[in-house]
Amino acid sequence: MNEWIKEFKLALIEEDTDKIEALSSTLDLKAMVENLDDDESLKENLNTLLSQLEALLKEATKLIGAKKDYQATELQKFQKALHYIKA
Repeated sequence: MNEWIKEFKLALIEEDTDKIEALSSTLDLKAMVENLDDDESLKENLNTLLSQLEALLKEATKLIGAKKDYQATELQKFQKALHYIKA
């Protein structure tokens, strides 16, 4: 889990939405909860890990939303330019 968090943080810093998406699809909270009995360090650090996960996922959501907004604005600019070129 710690390795996943490190990779996710790096993807956020680099604003690598493809890697964020790939890592998000590999996050298996159900398996993490099922393995609590087997992994004592996970059990001890569960609150910290969940807080980190929550913060990281919120930031990823903001980043992806901002990138979508930027792309939508750029598309509108191109559409307007195309309209003026045709006119």
